[in-house]
Amino acid sequence: MYRLMLCDDHQIVRHGLRTLLSSLPDITVVGEAASGSEALAMVERERPDILVLDISIGDPDGITVARLVKERSPRVTIIGFSFIGEAELLRSFLRTGAECFVHKGPGDMDELIDAVKAVRAGGTYLSPALIPMLMPDFLTHGQGKSKAESLTTRERDILAMVVRGLSSKEIASFLGISIKTIERHRSSLLIKAQVKNSADLVRWAITMKLVDPA
Repeated sequence: MYRLMLCDDHQIVRHGLRTLLSSLPDITVVGEAASGSEALAMVERERPDILVLDISIGDPDGITVARLVKERSPRVTIIGFSFIGEAELLRSFLRTGAECFVHKGPGDMDELIDAVKAVRAGGTYLSPALIPMLMPDFLTHGQGKSKAESLTTRERDILAMVVRGLSSKEIASFLGISIKTIERHRSSLLIKAQVKNSADLVRWAITMKLVDPA
């Protein structure tokens, strides 16, 4: 059973999220917070596995909350759930080590369910609508290379293991690096491939002939 906590400063939003997410298998909502300080105290007290966090909250702001949660309780998976219109704000949030971000808007509840499912499978999630915000970073990094050509050697190694069905924990153990580092590489792979989950990433890798489907 996954313990999930909600942080949003709108009670009606929290109520809707609780109703939605409580209906998912293996998910129990253990608490709700309306501010950053309340969220930090509740994470310490309830020890959730997943935190759904509106980054527009205050006292302190959501990005600060995400950073402090990751410093104090790195095992907590953070799903950002907020409207976001600035690329730098999204970059700042992802730099905290948070694994997922769902953009509030049309279809956001379906995407939030997809994000929770991805987390339960050991993966990450980024709303497809937000990918264009981050693509210039990778186009610059890749110096005009195609999406496949811009993959680093480490990303290719991790991609091959994802295709084989290994979890982030298994990949981290095999490579001798932290799960947090694996998750960052997986997020990078999703963005570069312009896909929203691990299943789509596997299909992309096979289509691009980056791995042996066998």
